[in-house]
Amino acid sequence: MAVIPYQALTNLTLGLVAAAGAIGLQQQQLDRLDRPADYQLEAETAATRLAVTKQSPTFGFSALAADWVLLEYLQYFGDDEARGATGYALAGDYLDRVTELDPRFFLPYIFISPGVSYYQGQPERSIELFERGIEHLSPELHPNAFAAARFKALDHFLLLGDVPGAIDAFEVAIDWLAGTPFADYRSGLEQTVEFLATSADSVRARYIGWADVYANASDPLVRDRAAEELRALGAREVRGEDGSVRFAPPEF
Repeated sequence: MAVIPYQALTNLTLGLVAAAGAIGLQQQQLDRLDRPADYQLEAETAATRLAVTKQSPTFGFSALAADWVLLEYLQYFGDDEARGATGYALAGDYLDRVTELDPRFFLPYIFISPGVSYYQGQPERSIELFERGIEHLSPELHPNAFAAARFKALDHFLLLGDVPGAIDAFEVAIDWLAGTPFADYRSGLEQTVEFLATSADSVRARYIGWADVYANASDPLVRDRAAEELRALGAREVRGEDGSVRFAPPEF
């Protein structure tokens, strides 16, 4: 009886798991076509499934498990109808789990600012996730790793008005550009650091950032957080004839 080499067996296992995952995602979509959508139930099921992944062993396949959780997150985040009904409350939990399973996996860090800072209104948690990435990523592993530090810097500045934190993160990004195909970005980031250090208008930037959060919020808690931040900046609440609320810029 022929013995299957270990590497071939591993590759076969990975392929079967990936195929099963793709089939599972397709089946979820087919199931939805067969019945009226219950978005609240779907959100509760997603939360339960995500909680199970935190308790389940990975048997040495943490990177593969991270891929699977990220696929589930992308399906969750991209379902506009469902998110309009139930919000984005699981975004941070998904991305926390992905980066916990495989903190050197660069791709999920691209989704942290949109999903956690802007759609959940939680820049503090976003920054914590970026710090995990900065601890584990490196330009040697990922030439575009500087982007994680850059996104972190923008969250510090645009949403929290934390200029020193933004400068520190931008300086990490600048250091990580050396020797990469993106080295030409260095001068632009250095100019940004100089601007922040000398003439940064954090009120204007924070207004723009939180106004964007408010405009995109489907979760009432996120919208309330954004409204609170805008009022604290001096933005003026304006009510339309249809009852809608928007925030006019403060006096800069």
